[in-house]
Amino acid sequence: MSDRIRADEWLAALHELSNRSVDGFTMLELSEAAGLSVDSTRLKMAALIRAGKASHVGERTGLSSNGRTIYIPVYRMGQGGGDVTKSAG
Repeated sequence: MSDRIRADEWLAALHELSNRSVDGFTMLELSEAAGLSVDSTRLKMAALIRAGKASHVGERTGLSSNGRTIYIPVYRMGQGGGDVTKSAG
């Protein structure tokens, strides 16, 4: 028996997660919710974006470890979603 998450399970989990927020989620938030590494999540999200099943909808601002403002990409399942640029603070 494999502990690997199936594609349909992953998609269902991401759709459920997307329904909880109008703003969308960062790659770290998605990876934590799916129980996958950030790198695995990034690869899966890239495939979903190419297939039109997910989209980049904006950025959140936050602070890096050295105190500089950074922009963190935000994603949602489905097409579009408008600008969600806001502070992550």
